[in-house]
Amino acid sequence: MLKTYRYRLYPNNAPPEMLARHFGHTRYVYNWSLRLKRRYYALYGKNVSRRQLQDRLVRCKKIEKYTWLNGVNSQSFLCALFNLETAYNNFFAGRAKLPRIKIRKSNWKSFQCLQHVKIHQTNNQVDLPKITSTVSNCLVTGVCH
Repeated sequence: MLKTYRYRLYPNNAPPEMLARHFGHTRYVYNWSLRLKRRYYALYGKNVSRRQLQDRLVRCKKIEKYTWLNGVNSQSFLCALFNLETAYNNFFAGRAKLPRIKIRKSNWKSFQCLQHVKIHQTNNQVDLPKITSTVSNCLVTGVCH
């Protein structure tokens, strides 16, 4: 049986700009890859795979213009690419509309961390990668089985 825990975090110690940086950088990578997929399809009539986007993102992060992307957990970027791929698959299967650009002013801000997250249930703390201090006072809002 797989269990998923959903947490609502109230950051006390982590500076809000660190979380905002994660939100913004992940949104940027999602929008960047969406534009790239659209442009490539318009020019060549072919789809860009997630692996090709990952390779291109790694190359871009090494360019001086995009070094600011190195301050955020890279697995959040991989999750953004995976979410875009899932959105396109749902679109082509007829289950959803065409993926849209994510806007900054949306109330829905999120990023995902697949690894290196430590949850301390005894003192209600969550350690997130590339965020300098812990995020405390986490409350469980729901448990999925």
